[in-house]
Amino acid sequence: MFDAAALRVAVLEREGLCPALLSHADVLVASPLDALDLLLKPNRLRATLRS
Repeated sequence: MFDAAALRVAVLEREGLCPALLSHADVLVASPLDALDLLLKPNRLRATLRS
């Protein structure tokens, strides 16, 4: 399912994350709230994807 998504966001929390997800992710964030914040503020998402 992760590969089928248009935007792949991996969340790195204290427990870590699956290494396979990291290699396929478009964006890496520190918390689920950061991921939602990117979706709610498209200019931040554009800037993140641009870099």
